[in-house]
Amino acid sequence: MAALSSNTKYYKEAYNLFQQCSQNEDRHDLANKVFDEASSPTSDTVQIAKACSRELEKLLPFVTSPTILSSFFDRLTALELDDLIRDRSACFVLEKLLNYLPNGLSTENEQIRVAYDRLFECVCEHLDDYIKETGTSHIIASTISFLHPLIIPTDNNEYETLIDGGQTERKFFPLSSEWHVIKKIKQIGKLVKKTKNYNELVYATLLRICGYHCKEFYEKLMDKICSKYYTNLNYEHLLDKKSSFIFEVLLEFPSEQRDNIIYPIFFSHIDDFYLHPIGNIFFKHLLLTLNNKELVEKIYQTMADEERFDKLILQSHIHLLITFIRICERFHCHYEELINRINKLINPEKNNINNFITCLLKLRAENSDNQLITKEGSLVVQALLRAEKVDSFTQRSFLSLSGEQISCIACHPSGSHLLCQLILKSKLWPILRQKNFYEKIDEFYTKMASDKAGCWFVTQLWKNARTIDQKLQMAKSMSNDFQNLRSQTYARFITYEMNLTAYCSRPDQWKRSVEIMFYKSNFIIILLFLTILIIPTYSVDIELTILVPASQRECFHQVLGADKTVDVEYEVLAGGDNDINYWFYAPSNRVLQSDFQKRDGHQTLKLEESGEYRFCFDNTFSRFSQKQVYFSLRLVDEHGNNEIDRVTEPWMTDIDRDDLGELQYKIEQIKDTFQRIWDNMESAQRYQKTFNNYEVHDRIIVENNFERVNFWSIINIVLMVTVSIIQVVTIRSLFESKSKYGKFLRGKK
Repeated sequence: MAALSSNTKYYKEAYNLFQQCSQNEDRHDLANKVFDEASSPTSDTVQIAKACSRELEKLLPFVTSPTILSSFFDRLTALELDDLIRDRSACFVLEKLLNYLPNGLSTENEQIRVAYDRLFECVCEHLDDYIKETGTSHIIASTISFLHPLIIPTDNNEYETLIDGGQTERKFFPLSSEWHVIKKIKQIGKLVKKTKNYNELVYATLLRICGYHCKEFYEKLMDKICSKYYTNLNYEHLLDKKSSFIFEVLLEFPSEQRDNIIYPIFFSHIDDFYLHPIGNIFFKHLLLTLNNKELVEKIYQTMADEERFDKLILQSHIHLLITFIRICERFHCHYEELINRINKLINPEKNNINNFITCLLKLRAENSDNQLITKEGSLVVQALLRAEKVDSFTQRSFLSLSGEQISCIACHPSGSHLLCQLILKSKLWPILRQKNFYEKIDEFYTKMASDKAGCWFVTQLWKNARTIDQKLQMAKSMSNDFQNLRSQTYARFITYEMNLTAYCSRPDQWKRSVEIMFYKSNFIIILLFLTILIIPTYSVDIELTILVPASQRECFHQVLGADKTVDVEYEVLAGGDNDINYWFYAPSNRVLQSDFQKRDGHQTLKLEESGEYRFCFDNTFSRFSQKQVYFSLRLVDEHGNNEIDRVTEPWMTDIDRDDLGELQYKIEQIKDTFQRIWDNMESAQRYQKTFNNYEVHDRIIVENNFERVNFWSIINIVLMVTVSIIQVVTIRSLFESKSKYGKFLRGKK
C-alpha cells in the first residue's frame, strides 16, 4: 500500500480516469477514493501534494466527504509544513483546500481546528518571508480568511454565482470560542503591521475579516492604509490590479472613506471603469455590495446615456452586464425599461417583441446570420429567466418560440443548458408548461434525443412532465423512431429512462405502469407535505445523560424557532466536586446564558431568533475527573407546560357552545378535568425524573463514601497491626541480653 500511495503514476492515472467519467456520482466516488488514499497513514501526503498538485487541485472540488478532507488537511500540516508552503505547486493545493474545508466544520471541527492552529503558527513564524512571494502570500490570505469561513454551496460554479447576482445571501460558519478568533486576528494584525513589505492581498483579506469581527480594528487598519499608502487617492488607484483588492473590501462595509471618497471618484470617472479590464470587476463588486436604492437609481441614470448604454450591452465584460441586469431587477429600478432598451438595441424589428429572445441569444455574435447562439447571449437570457417576476418581453418571446426554434436551441450546448435551467429554476416554466409547450416540440423529440446536447433537455422534459398525457405524448412521438433511437449513443439512455421498449410492445401495460408511478410520486409529495405540516405541531423534549471527559467540552445543537420559550435543566450526577460550566449560544454565536462551576441549574429563556442553538457543558477546569451530567431541553408555554399540550386544544374547542345548551357547563368541567389530569401527570413524571436523579446522585455519594471508609479502615488496621508488632518486638528486646536492638534501646554499645 505504501508503494502504491507514494507512486505518483497512480494519481495521474486516476485523474485521467476522472476526466473520462460522464456522471458526477462517478467523479465524486473517484475523488473520495483518491484523497482517502492520499491521506492514509501509509502515504507520504506532503510528497504526493508536491508531485501531483495539478491532479489534486482538479479533484478537490468533487470530494464530498468532510472526514476525508479534514484527514487530508491534518496530514498536510503534520510534518514539513514550512517546506510544503514554500513549494510553488503544493501551496496551491493547500490554498484550494482551505476554501472547501468550511463545509466540513460542522462534523470535523476539532480535527480541523488542531490542524489549522499548526498552520496559523507556521504562518505567523515565517510571515516576513511568505509575504514577499505570490504563492506563499496567498497562503497567508487564505489562513486569515479561514477565521470567517465561507460555506460553498454544493452546486456552486462560476456561472451559477454570476446569474444569481447576489440574490442568495452568502453563508458563513460561526466558529466557537475555542478558535480564539479575535486573539488570532490581533496577533496576525500586529505581525502584518510590523513587516516592511506591503502586500495588497494580505492587507485586503485582513481588512475584510476585521470588518466582520472587529469594527474598531477595521477602522484603525483602514485609516493606516489610506494615510500611509493612498494619501492622494484617485481613480487610478481603483483601477490598479493590486490596489483594487483593498478598495473592493472598503465597498463591503460602511465608512466615511467609502461614502465621501470612493463613491464620488467612481461616479466622476465612470467611463474609465465599465470598459476597463480591472475597472469592470470593481464596478461589478460595487453593484453587488449596494443596499441603497438611491445609489442604484443614480448608477442607472448615469448608464442610461445612449452611448454608454450601447457600449455596456455590446462591449463591456459579460459579467458586469449580467450583474447590472440582476441588480436592476432586485431593486425594481427601471427593469422593464432596461429590457425594452435592450430589445430596441439588438432587435432589427424593434416593435416585434417575439424576436427578442432569438436576437438576444445572438448577442455579440461575430456572424449573426450563421451563429444561432453565443455563450454570452445564453448567460444573459438565463439571468432574465432567474428574475423573481419574469419581464413581459422575455415571457411573450418564449411563448412565441416555435418547436423548430426550441429544438435548434436545445441542440446547442449553451442552449441546452439554458433550457434545462429554465425547467429547473425559472418561474416561467410553469406558465410555459401549461401553454402547449410539449405539443410544440412533438415533432422534434427524436432530433433532440439523438443530439449530444439536446438529449439532456429531453431528459428534463420527461422528468418534469406534470400530467400523464404529456408523458404519453412524448412516448408516442419517439416510438415511431424507436429502432433509430436505440442505435444512437445519446438517445439510448432516454429510451431506457422512458422504457420505450415496453411501450412499443405493450402500450396499455406501459400506460398503467406510468400511471402507477405518477400517482405514487404524487402520493409521496402529498405525504411529504403532510409530514412538514405535522412536524411543527410537536414540541422539543430532550433528556440525556452524558459523560464529559476531563479537560474536555461537550456541545449539542438544536434547531429552534423564534418567539419560543425554552426550558433547560441540568445536574451533575457524579465526578470530582460535582460541578460543571454551562453555556447557551444563539445562532449568531452570542452567549445567552452561562453558569460557572455549578452542581445544577434550571433556566428558562424566550428565544428572539430562529436557527441552530448550541448548549455546551465544559469540564476543561478539571484535569483528572470526568463528569456525569443529566440535562433536559424542552419548549414550554407561558404556564411552564410543554408546548405539545396545545396540540390537544383544537379538538377540545371544536363544539359550538350554542349547540350544547345546558350541557355546555358539563363539557367545560370535563375538559378542565382532563386538562388538570394531563398537567398533573406531566408534573408527576418530571418530579419522578428529578427524584430519580437525586437517588442516582445520593447512591453515587454513598458508594464513594463506602469505598473511602473501607480504604481508610484497611489503612488503620494495617497501621494498628504494624504498631502492635513494633511494640511487642521492642518490649521483648528490652529483656533480652543478647538482642542488638535491646542493647541499642538501653544505650549500651
